[in-house]
Amino acid sequence: MDAHSNEYMAAVAGMADVYGTPRYAIGEGVAFRLEGWSPASYADGIVTGYDADGMLVVDSDFGVVILDQRAWPTGNVLPF
Repeated sequence: MDAHSNEYMAAVAGMADVYGTPRYAIGEGVAFRLEGWSPASYADGIVTGYDADGMLVVDSDFGVVILDQRAWPTGNVLPF
């Protein structure tokens, strides 16, 4: 790598530290479980964006839901 590539990579890493790294693309499908749902329950939705706190905005059969993008049980997103 040359000096410019090193500087670029350092800037990218710094931005991720400050702003976080989105894990899901707009238009990507996600499976999720909301707090209080049974372990056998889940729903599917399409990511439509992120809110100001970095939470996923997802359009689902239940309407628009705001999800913690961390994996279940810490967050709402399921690994399938």
